[in-house]
Amino acid sequence: MINDSYKALPGHADADLAILGYIATAGFMVGLNVALRGPEYFYSTYPEAWQREYEKNNYMFVDPMVFWGMTKTGSCRWSEVPLLRVTPVFNRAKAHGLEFGATLSSVEGGRRSLMSVARSDREFDDPEIEQCLDILQRLAATTFENTLSIEELKTLKLAGEGYAQKEIANQLKIAEPTVKARLTKAKDKLGARNTTHAVTIAIAAKLI
Repeated sequence: MINDSYKALPGHADADLAILGYIATAGFMVGLNVALRGPEYFYSTYPEAWQREYEKNNYMFVDPMVFWGMTKTGSCRWSEVPLLRVTPVFNRAKAHGLEFGATLSSVEGGRRSLMSVARSDREFDDPEIEQCLDILQRLAATTFENTLSIEELKTLKLAGEGYAQKEIANQLKIAEPTVKARLTKAKDKLGARNTTHAVTIAIAAKLI
């Protein structure tokens, strides 16, 4: 999932990501609408070697900050979690220059979003953490306007299985124009060129 996403953020996101890059000099990660299937949107500027190691060794299952982020809201410096220093995650992150960090968690509209930021020189101060939390909440609130509905996902899944629009309409017991409308909305939300592209993006993002 290195530096990957399945749809573009709203226009203001570039400015927010630039601010995060300025604050988190060793890198940062943003995961929006995090669920069991993974995040709806993921972006990371952490060193690629660290991202590969993290994924290869499934560190997310032993990372205390993941547990904290999925069960709490607000912000927490890594140094504030005692167990962090006895797991392999902290020492390995440090080896990649992620000496100091903080994890932030926000719930908007029932959907959870996470952010982690890192530096190699010092702890993040309170104003910096507040600014990062503001950015996380802003990104989450605007991105979810384009979240695929359950109906759109069902329709896209059938399209990915090779069914024609008329066949999809019969299976879902809806009108054929409704199928077309759902597929069009799904394409727009995913930023896809056509239905095939939308299916590819959705599969890559583990949505269907």
